[in-house]
Amino acid sequence: MNSRGVAMLLLFAMTFAIAAATDAASVSYSKKQRPSQLYDHMGGSNSLQRDDSDDLNGRNLLEKAQQFQTSMADRHKRDVEALLAFRKAIIDDNAGLLSNWTAHNSNSMCSWNGIWCRRNTERVVAIILPQSGLYGTVSPSLGSLSFLRILDLSGNSLTGRIPPEIGQVRALRKLDLSSNALSGPIPRTLFNCTQLLSIDLSGNSLTGMIPTELGRLIKLEHLSLYLNALSRGIPNSLGNCTSLRKLWIRNNNLSGAIPSVFRRMTLLSEIDSSYNSLSGEIPPSLGNCTRLSSIYFYRNHLTGRIPVELGLLHKLEYVDLESNRLESSIPPSLGNCSSLRILYLGNNSFSGSIPSQLGNLKKLSVLSLSPSRSTGLQDADILDNIQGNISGPIPSEIGNCSNLLFLELKRNIIQGSLPSSLFQLPLWYLGLSSNHLSGSIPENIGNGSNLQYLYLHANNFKGKIPKSIGKLKSLDTLTIYSNNISGSIPDSIGGLVSLIYLDISENNFEASIPKSISNCTSL
Repeated sequence: MNSRGVAMLLLFAMTFAIAAATDAASVSYSKKQRPSQLYDHMGGSNSLQRDDSDDLNGRNLLEKAQQFQTSMADRHKRDVEALLAFRKAIIDDNAGLLSNWTAHNSNSMCSWNGIWCRRNTERVVAIILPQSGLYGTVSPSLGSLSFLRILDLSGNSLTGRIPPEIGQVRALRKLDLSSNALSGPIPRTLFNCTQLLSIDLSGNSLTGMIPTELGRLIKLEHLSLYLNALSRGIPNSLGNCTSLRKLWIRNNNLSGAIPSVFRRMTLLSEIDSSYNSLSGEIPPSLGNCTRLSSIYFYRNHLTGRIPVELGLLHKLEYVDLESNRLESSIPPSLGNCSSLRILYLGNNSFSGSIPSQLGNLKKLSVLSLSPSRSTGLQDADILDNIQGNISGPIPSEIGNCSNLLFLELKRNIIQGSLPSSLFQLPLWYLGLSSNHLSGSIPENIGNGSNLQYLYLHANNFKGKIPKSIGKLKSLDTLTIYSNNISGSIPDSIGGLVSLIYLDISENNFEASIPKSISNCTSL
């Protein structure tokens, strides 16, 4: 072989070595790679200059080049064997996507459906087969794909356990096995893959605990374990995951306290641990997570106060703490969360008054302080007899929440008059029933043109029903029963053309129902 041939073989070997050392950030994928491209990528023979001063034996150079070439071929063969073993573990391929995964066309592995290879090396870097109708198990053979960066088998019908051998794929960046039927524990070896950025195992039947080895993943940005049957507590080692942005662990059987490990997790933007059995207090260290946009702790057993430190979270948009055992008063500091849109605090044991500072929340669209969440279609009062302890008046400042659509304060002990400012808002739901409200219904009630559900029953309202009520053309449900309303029912009630449900019983009306009610044809 002449010196040019030797140089070309060496160039081939050097190309492989350089590609193997390149960080994942510079990876480019190719569905079809030709061997000649490996050479072309380096710029042809001119990219390798021979130094005549080197006293190198041509035969040794050739042997080394051939060793590189053999090593590369062996690794390619190992990738093929791993994929064929994976194919064998799939008992049904409804969509036929694995039909070209065969031994006789193994030289075209990089063109197999769902396979992505690294340019110039033909090593598998990604298996992407979401929602592909695959039935079977996850083969342990995937653990030998040493270049694998992405494994996405989400939305299939895979059963069995997650093979511990996946922990051998140290280059893995993204693992998505969500929405399958996998069972058993999360293998501890998985957390040997310290380059992982995203793990999604949601929507399976995984059991056992969240391994403490989770703390090894200091680069992890997204952890999704929701809709499983995981138990025990959240490990303290979570605090080592300082790159974490999204933590979704809802709908499990987790218990114990939420660890106070958030002081260094300053990149965290979303946390959802709803539908578990977590207890203890909400960690004040959450106030250090200044990028938090959502906190969902719905349906747990949390106790104590809402930390005043949550008022430091100016990017916070969604808070759902309903159905816990939280107590004391609602902190006025929540009025500093200027981005807040959704605030569910009902079904707890809060006392004291509604902070007037909540009127600072210009973006707020939902505020619920009721002891039970309404369905929106019917008043949940008829479903339960839970009583809340929030007292005092409705702050008139709530009328400054110019985007408020849903206000639920029912079944508390709120006193005072109904602020007329509420009817300047774009509310479509207003639930104030079963309180101690008094005075008259404001004359400007007709300005609430978006109202669809209006619950004012079981209070101490007096006076007349304002004539302007007939302007509520979108009103679906109106309940004013069990008050002290007097006078006649206004003819304008016939303007409620969308009305489906009306209850104005147990009042002191002086005249009969007006004939205009016949205009409410859906009653």
